[in-house]
Parts: sequence; structure tokens; C-alpha cells
Amino acid sequence: MGKLVIYIFIFFSTLAFGNLFFDPPKGIKDPLSGTQTNNSDFEKYCGLLPNLNLPFKMHCNDDVSHPCIDIKNEYILKYKPNSANILGKIKINQNTYGIIYTYPSNDIFPVVQTYSWDGKPMAKLNLLTKNCGRENDLYSSSTFIIENHCKMTVIDSMFRYELDEENNIVGLLKSEIKQTHYSFSSNGQILKE
Repeated sequence: MGKLVIYIFIFFSTLAFGNLFFDPPKGIKDPLSGTQTNNSDFEKYCGLLPNLNLPFKMHCNDDVSHPCIDIKNEYILKYKPNSANILGKIKINQNTYGIIYTYPSNDIFPVVQTYSWDGKPMAKLNLLTKNCGRENDLYSSSTFIIENHCKMTVIDSMFRYELDEENNIVGLLKSEIKQTHYSFSSNGQILKE
């Protein structure tokens, strides 16, 4: 009889309290894993976005193919910035996402925006902001790389050439290559190193 009472108690305890431990209510930390289980609208938005394969590299002259995303989806409409095209997302840490957007311009104009898990914008960095291509005696180029450990490098290059009368390059007068390194802090800020 004693065992039966214990089994009945366990059965009803599981019914009454089971969801507290196995399926926490929105916004409560799961006591078994310690992770936030929110299922916010922003997490649903992020679930629609493809993960970027790292390392990810983009040059200012690259032809970018954007993933197929239902731009009429309610979460896309709610969170995607106006006129932005989505390239993909990276999970920076347990509480922070980075989303790479591109904006229409003469050259490609990518931006990395970090968000908290609930969709609060944390930081934004414009990438590839230098001119790209050749104009008379000047050639400039820009590249950015996001490494596997979520560090970013922006490489800006500028070359000034000596030209002949027909605008053919005959020599290099000056070259400048600048690398800028960035990392993501634990709270989603983008730090220049």
C-alpha cells in the first residue's frame, strides 16, 4: 500500500509540476540546463534566417546572392530594417545574435547588427565603407572576414599608380593596406581592437 501511495504522489506531482522543469514558461531559465527559454518573436525571426558559414569573407566587388526569405512573413516584417537585405546570422554567444544585412548602393554595403536574445539592438558596424574599384590613377578595395571565433577583420587597400599618356599603369606610386580588427563582447557590443 505504501508503494502505491508513493507512485500516486509521483504521478500527480509530475502532472502538476512537470512542465515547470521540462518546459519552462516563457522568460524563465530552465533549471536543468540553465538556458533561457523564451521563444520570443525575435527568436522566431532568427529561426527564419540562415546561419552564415564561418569563416565568412566578402569583398566589395563580390556578387552577393541573398538567401530566399519570405519577406512577407510577420517576423521578417517586424524585425528586418527597411530597405535591408538579409545575408544571414551568427550566434555570438548564448544571449546575442549578429545579423548581416546589405543595403542597396553603388557598391555592396554590408552591416553587422547585434541583438540580444529578445530583439533589443545592441551594436551596429558598417562594413566595407571605402570606395571600391579604379578611378584614374587610384584603385581602392575593401574586404571583411568573420572568423570562426566571431572575430572580424576589415581590410582596406589603396593603390596610387603612375599612368602614361593613355592612362595605362606604368608604375606604383603609393600603396596603403590597413587592417582593423573587431570582436564581440559578452554583452553584444562590437569592440575595435
